[in-house]
Amino acid sequence: MFYIYRGVFVAFAFGLVLLLSIRTLKRYLSAHNPSDCTCDDERVKVRKRNTVLKVCVFVLLFVFLTMLLLLCKYPFEAKYMTFCSVEDALSYKFIDTDGISVSDYDDCVFVLDKEYQLYSLTKIQGKYSFVDYGCDDYYYKAGGCLVDRCKAKYNSLTDKTFYTVVVDTDKKPQDINVELDYCEPFTYIRDYELRPHSGSNNKVWVYAILKDGEPENGLTVGVEGETAYLDLKQINGIYQ
Repeated sequence: MFYIYRGVFVAFAFGLVLLLSIRTLKRYLSAHNPSDCTCDDERVKVRKRNTVLKVCVFVLLFVFLTMLLLLCKYPFEAKYMTFCSVEDALSYKFIDTDGISVSDYDDCVFVLDKEYQLYSLTKIQGKYSFVDYGCDDYYYKAGGCLVDRCKAKYNSLTDKTFYTVVVDTDKKPQDINVELDYCEPFTYIRDYELRPHSGSNNKVWVYAILKDGEPENGLTVGVEGETAYLDLKQINGIYQ
């Protein structure tokens, strides 16, 4: 089922536009045939027009290819497509559902996979939306403390932000010892295996918290009595 609807739509739209363009070009060429001209001046003018036409054909081909790529990339079916389960929605985009951690809320769901990739779905009349439709990724700089990394997923359809922090300690901290702005505790989600490297533990701990509104430009996170301020670094891969 992966992108079947999108593939059919793209093929139909591209084929229709291509056929209409070919038909228009044929009519133009038959109407400006040099052999039908009665004098040399007219033939020269028609040849110039045909040269311009050839250039236009190459431009149109480039435009068609660009349109094809954009149509393939843009999830047009996301506006009306829903799924019966979180696993079905993830599988549609070939996202591995083994070992996922699901945080389920009243109107949305956030999913963390075993590779620490974060996804979001919106609940629509008992079903689940297309993965990450209307969502943005935010990344924060880990400024010391015991926070190894921090990122957030903003679901604009529900106006909610799901923050996750990775805590690098020898022993898993209690939830009350991982706080946002000194007062709101994070919730433990799962452990996460890191590749061994010098000066770091092999296992880290992932905590999360859900907040209303858009992501903050900075976060104050406290872990085991140590506090750090995390600045916003990227939005959808674009550095700030």
